[in-house]
Amino acid sequence: MRPPHRQTTADGFDMRAYRQSKIAFGLFGLELDRRSRAHGWGVTSNLAHPGVAPTSLLAADRISAAARTLPSSA
Repeated sequence: MRPPHRQTTADGFDMRAYRQSKIAFGLFGLELDRRSRAHGWGVTSNLAHPGVAPTSLLAADRISAAARTLPSSA
């Protein structure tokens, strides 16, 4: 993994940093599991990806993004 290089989208979202954070999360979980097994800690490491959860957060973000692109009425 490399240090994040800012590549933001028009709405300010940094997709590269997001992808790297998901990779880091996976690597951490796998390494925790490996070490737990090697040292007999009895810790179980489970990784889960929630996918896209249908919440009002996504809708609110789309609405705010749309509002930022509307021409001002002034």
